[in-house]
Amino acid sequence: MIRKRSSTAGNVVFTNRELVPSLLNLPDEDCPDSHYYRPTAFGPKWVPVRPCFFLGEITGARNAENTCLRHRIYVTDIEGRQQINLDSYTDRPPFDYAKIKPSHTICIRFGVKHHFLDGTLSIRVERFREIYVYSNPLTTLLTTVSDEIKINIPIHLGDKPCKAEILAYLLRKGNKIPSEPPPPPPRHCWQCKIIENDEHKMNMCAQCKSANYCRKECQAEYWKNSHKHTCKCLIVYKNMINGTKIVLDNMGKCLDAFVSTTDEDESDEKETNF
Repeated sequence: MIRKRSSTAGNVVFTNRELVPSLLNLPDEDCPDSHYYRPTAFGPKWVPVRPCFFLGEITGARNAENTCLRHRIYVTDIEGRQQINLDSYTDRPPFDYAKIKPSHTICIRFGVKHHFLDGTLSIRVERFREIYVYSNPLTTLLTTVSDEIKINIPIHLGDKPCKAEILAYLLRKGNKIPSEPPPPPPRHCWQCKIIENDEHKMNMCAQCKSANYCRKECQAEYWKNSHKHTCKCLIVYKNMINGTKIVLDNMGKCLDAFVSTTDEDESDEKETNF
């Protein structure tokens, strides 16, 4: 069963199917050259040039610490594909298996699918340095959290062109170079929407450092209606976004050997899609 998405959030990170594909639509581990990856002349064989996240709601987990077994998580992806096994072959998994619970959502950055010898299709967790765990079910990320991001946080992954995105354009010329985003709107109260001015000063949520309120009454009301479900999630979200942008910028440096900006090269190719 396909997970319900917000009808008003638009294409923020969690509801954008290009940024968050299902398991079947992830790049293949053996040959990830696609919309998301490009080959390099040195360093890593493939580097990401666009963000890609795999989201899976946890339905079960096995903490194999101090045993000969593997750590294992069972998740359901955004398309409703169930019993996806995420095994970790290492003694030091990228998160604490003892703390995760069913209904939490795992997010794997730059995920690629792997075909295992037993015929199953999944993801090799040990390949990834950073995996994020949201203490919310997937449906909450696609509805309540996405609505809050759309309305109150003018930060969308890819708004500001990073080095990797611009280099990807130069590799496949013809598309418009990503443009600078408009300046962010002024701070406002997340409850009553009043804009900060000399008369109305905003106080920031002490936990997530994202939500703003003009008075205690607004904070209490917004917490009751929405923010109590999203506060911890926004902390993970900000770390995920900022970390992804840093990786894209750093990995983009590996593409320099493929880039040419001469007039002759610019006119060689017709318009193509990335």
